[in-house]
Amino acid sequence: MEANLSPTQTRKRNLKSVVWKDFDLIEENGKEKAKCKHCGMKYSYDCKKGGTSTLQRHVRKCHRSESNQNGLLLLSQLGERDFINDSEDKVVDMDEEEEEEDKIEEDPSFEYKRKRNRKSSVWSEYDLVKRDGKQKAKCRHCGIEYLHDSKRSGTSTLQRHVRKCLKLGPDEMSKGAVAANTDSPIPPRANVGQLLLPQVSWNGDTSTPCAEKVNHVEKVTRVEKINHVEKVNCVEKVNHDIFREKIAMSIVKHNYPLDIVEHEGFRDICSYLNANVKHISRDTAQEDIFQLHKKQKVLIFKRLSPSPGNVCLTLDLWKSGTTDGYICLAVHFIDPDWVLQKLVLNFLHLQTQQEDHVTASMVVSVLGEWGIEEKIFSITSNNSDVTCVKALMDQLYLKGVLHNARSCFHVPCCAHILNLMVQEGLRTVNVAVEKVRGSVKYLKASEVTNALFLHTAMKLDLTPTRDLCLDVPTRWSSTSNMLDSCIAYQKVFEHLKLIDENYQDCPTSEEWEQIAAVSKLLKAFYDVTNMFAGSKRPTANVYFQGIWKIQMILKKEHSSSNEIVRLMADRMQIQFVKFWTVISPILAIAVVMDPRRKLSFVDFCYQKLYPETYILEVKKVRDKMDSLYRQYSSCKSTEITSSAAANMGSVAEANSTFDVDEIGEDLQEFASFQSLDRLSQMSELDFYIVEPPLPLNHDLDILHFWKSQEYRYPNLSRMARDILTIPISTVASESAYNSEGRVLDQHCSSLTPEIAEALVTTRDWLYGCKNLDRLGSN
Repeated sequence: MEANLSPTQTRKRNLKSVVWKDFDLIEENGKEKAKCKHCGMKYSYDCKKGGTSTLQRHVRKCHRSESNQNGLLLLSQLGERDFINDSEDKVVDMDEEEEEEDKIEEDPSFEYKRKRNRKSSVWSEYDLVKRDGKQKAKCRHCGIEYLHDSKRSGTSTLQRHVRKCLKLGPDEMSKGAVAANTDSPIPPRANVGQLLLPQVSWNGDTSTPCAEKVNHVEKVTRVEKINHVEKVNCVEKVNHDIFREKIAMSIVKHNYPLDIVEHEGFRDICSYLNANVKHISRDTAQEDIFQLHKKQKVLIFKRLSPSPGNVCLTLDLWKSGTTDGYICLAVHFIDPDWVLQKLVLNFLHLQTQQEDHVTASMVVSVLGEWGIEEKIFSITSNNSDVTCVKALMDQLYLKGVLHNARSCFHVPCCAHILNLMVQEGLRTVNVAVEKVRGSVKYLKASEVTNALFLHTAMKLDLTPTRDLCLDVPTRWSSTSNMLDSCIAYQKVFEHLKLIDENYQDCPTSEEWEQIAAVSKLLKAFYDVTNMFAGSKRPTANVYFQGIWKIQMILKKEHSSSNEIVRLMADRMQIQFVKFWTVISPILAIAVVMDPRRKLSFVDFCYQKLYPETYILEVKKVRDKMDSLYRQYSSCKSTEITSSAAANMGSVAEANSTFDVDEIGEDLQEFASFQSLDRLSQMSELDFYIVEPPLPLNHDLDILHFWKSQEYRYPNLSRMARDILTIPISTVASESAYNSEGRVLDQHCSSLTPEIAEALVTTRDWLYGCKNLDRLGSN
């Protein structure tokens, strides 16, 4: 309830201030209040104690006040010395003013302290808050708080923060809400991204945040975050040790030439980024690479030393642009966490026509340096390196690190064998393949022939599902894709021959049959090669089924009615049979280590491949496994663990079908005794094979499985660790499909053997084997 009061009725003291021209004194709820005549705002007012400062501040900001609209004439009469124009004043919270007046009226002991006006325009970006009894200025955009004392503190720190606050977008900057100090070297609210590089105009002039120039290279600024407080500083002096190490790592990773550090363009970039940089020479870069190689070699030695199992070697022969060559020595092992690892240890230089025993001596020497000469389990190499591998085994045996000269496995490189088989097969059907290649070239020669081909396919109701692709003759994988894409359009090619007299390369019906047969074989080879040449480095248990599938296809094509196809299969079989004889027992043992397949899968595959002699072949595999297991059990009769015996006892008990009432309790006791006696004579390998296999569709990580079985099968798990590590190829990725082998590019061929080895090995240690293919010219 409001009631207007006259001055004579309510107070003895006259209202002399001119501010009362804009206010009415009213009574509301038993309290006197001053009500603005223009906007209706009310303030608690005690005529005995209260002043008019709050009312004067309100008049200065009241937009409906005639005094404010008439050039602030009234304010000049008030004699306010702290006046600032309305566009710069900080808007005062009316609720806070009213609460203060109420507090003055209710608490007589309250000592009134007039608030200091916040004149600076920076306060439009900050809020005053209290933290732990201290007053702080909090940025409205990013939330950073600064300690602020209204009596002592200035606003320089707050202005600097506003100029660099990352939360302020370009739209806010364009509005110019804050008028920053024009004397500052950094423009207000400058975008930090624009501070990082100088602005270059079309006439070549540059302008940067920092005016100082050193050797015509302008300093740039950067943002540092220290304890969540951002500061803009000039770039510090370059750490040249780190700079040189980064250059060495770039050369190693991307196979840059060593003299890139002497290129004028490279040096200009470095000088542009920082004037303090010191340029290096080719010899310095080479020395830095050697230092990086030594540092990484120490780390690799520490990774290789704690390996609990044996290691498998691969010897990969590289050709160079000169008459010399290189041999890449890589090691495969399973680390203590049961993760399959591969490391390139050395890249050894070979002289022209170097003797095999000399090469073997070099390999034995580096194996001794790495401390793994006594842990060699298998050696994988090309067929051309058979004599070298034999000499290597003989020298390891003479040093006493092998039980006999043939105690470790020699695995021929499957990629090399498949390349030889593919070349034999393509050579047999070369006429048909050349016609297909010529047909694809003819169709891709012009848009007219391509459009005619598509039109013919539509007339024959053959919707094109894939494009025809031309192969690269040296890469048989591309030849396989070309043949596979053309077989589906056989009728189109035959019809095109009738309507286009310029088309002369159409294969005959017999040649199409040959193409279909060789395409089927190449597809099988392609799938198997993808299996062992992938970047995931699969374990050895996945190889057996793919190799067995190739053998089955060759056996089937051997009985083909087409003479050319039969001849092709026979030529491939000659190359494959030597490889299959050596590799099949090793891969069969590896697949037995798969708990989803075990020995029954080998029995199934051999029964299809050798219908008459499969029992004998399976027995050879089992005898080989028993012999290998006895080596791991240290030639002692191994007893199965208590948990395995308990499990086996439950299995035997579940499989027993006799009835107690029929044979009596004595015979039942004898049967249990006989079962336990048989269990005590079984080895870990026997018990593992007798156990039922896991489901074939079971998603299994085989290394994780054997890791979990270490305590149940201690000896068999160590045997599985080494068997599953065996690689059947010395190459990886796209190099597996190249019929020309591994060839160094011109740049790497010109390097000295020492720097070439440092580059190859360091690249593998830092970035993995996938970067090794960058050395090749193919």
